[in-house]
Amino acid sequence: MANITKGTQSQIPVFFNVDQRVGQGGTNQTEDVALVSYLMRLSAKAAIDQKAKQILQNVVVTTTCTPALIQSIKDLQTALKLTPDGRISPSTPDGRYSTGKYLIASLNVNVRRGYPDLWPRIDRITDVPTPGPVMQLVQRALVGIG
Repeated sequence: MANITKGTQSQIPVFFNVDQRVGQGGTNQTEDVALVSYLMRLSAKAAIDQKAKQILQNVVVTTTCTPALIQSIKDLQTALKLTPDGRISPSTPDGRYSTGKYLIASLNVNVRRGYPDLWPRIDRITDVPTPGPVMQLVQRALVGIG
């Protein structure tokens, strides 16, 4: 199941994280796929790179890992000059590995930038319909945050 991780970077003190890999060769749990596709779509609002923005705007929010989602992940990775392996992995609390940043952490940063008044209540963002599994994640993870 997807979860919320307490971050160690001030840029994003908490972030939504996948439990297992999503995409090509991933476990592709329903809640993880819903979270990734939703965060990708919402990230379009704050994306700086125009190619990445175009890719993110075209992501279809889904609960099933489809060939189109895998291709969107690969295209985004290519646009961001990352290895296009077609999958998104769980992040560490600092959001970093080696000299890079986990893509799931970067998506969270973009959503926070795009919706600062609603973060972390991503279930309250009305630009894109929130999938049921993401609603459940937010309610489970943020009980008492209002």
